[in-house]
Amino acid sequence: MVLNRLQTVYIKWSNPIALENRANSCNYCAEEGLYIISTRYLSHGEERERYIYVGETRKGFDIRFCQHLNERKPSPWVSVRGRKYVRFGKICNTPTCVNNLKWFLLTLETFIIQSIKDSPDVSLVNNRQVKDYTIYYDFIIENTGCRIVPKIICTRELYKVIDEYDNENIIGKLH
Repeated sequence: MVLNRLQTVYIKWSNPIALENRANSCNYCAEEGLYIISTRYLSHGEERERYIYVGETRKGFDIRFCQHLNERKPSPWVSVRGRKYVRFGKICNTPTCVNNLKWFLLTLETFIIQSIKDSPDVSLVNNRQVKDYTIYYDFIIENTGCRIVPKIICTRELYKVIDEYDNENIIGKLH
């Protein structure tokens, strides 16, 4: 039997940036990767942040945001109340096993969504990957920077592993 080793993907998350200031963040405008949109609100006199959308882009963040805002039917997060912030997730490496960028980004997006969807400050309006999703790759995802997601996400933790040998070799755990 051939061991299907997990490869690690490193994602560096930016500080939250007010959505209207995103164009000033030239480090991220043309990047492909992930993003998390949130709103801020007051609760018992304390400012809190609610995560409302997780997305991926292959075209660059700024192009994707323009698509969200200018679509015939705007994305659901556009109408959520409150000032919106975005965190950019820059993918620092692409594992050698990746042969399809779209599937790679969808896999990462899915596991970010699955890792945070049940948190108390999450109210995702994503139409896809919350309940139904397809897994294209197995990874260990290591999140760094100003992250709001678990530091380590092992994709095998979120679905049943059929192969009994692989069950003994799960490396990461959700926190």
